[in-house]
Amino acid sequence: MYSKSFSATDLDTATRTVWGEARGEGEAGRRAVAWVIRNRSEIDLWEDGKADWWGETLSEVCLKKYQFSCWNSKDPNLNKLKKLSRTDNEYKLILSIVSEVLLSPVVEDPTSGATHYHVKGLSVLWAKAGRWTANVGNHVFYSDIR
Repeated sequence: MYSKSFSATDLDTATRTVWGEARGEGEAGRRAVAWVIRNRSEIDLWEDGKADWWGETLSEVCLKKYQFSCWNSKDPNLNKLKKLSRTDNEYKLILSIVSEVLLSPVVEDPTSGATHYHVKGLSVLWAKAGRWTANVGNHVFYSDIR
């Protein structure tokens, strides 16, 4: 069973990431993006016990440069993401999804271990190096991208 502990900052950053990446999605799409964050923080890419290039904590994974476009300096919604209030109903809803994905031992991963995704219809070079795992909402998910 997954048993990492998370700081309040980690949970906040993961919630804002899911909001920024999937706020136009339904619950399933939001949950799938939360799973990518969890999968990246949980996996040991080279099975060497060392920190992976994208980081280990939720915050490191979410804020790694160019990994989640909502945090890119030129993303038009970055300021909205940063200003999102913890008292906002949408924030609370996404926080509950993120918390369930991270903390519940009974929630299944709808992405089948995905560590990457992109919007449907977008052609990206890195996807050719991975293994397709799922389509959820408006996103296509992949794993085994190294």
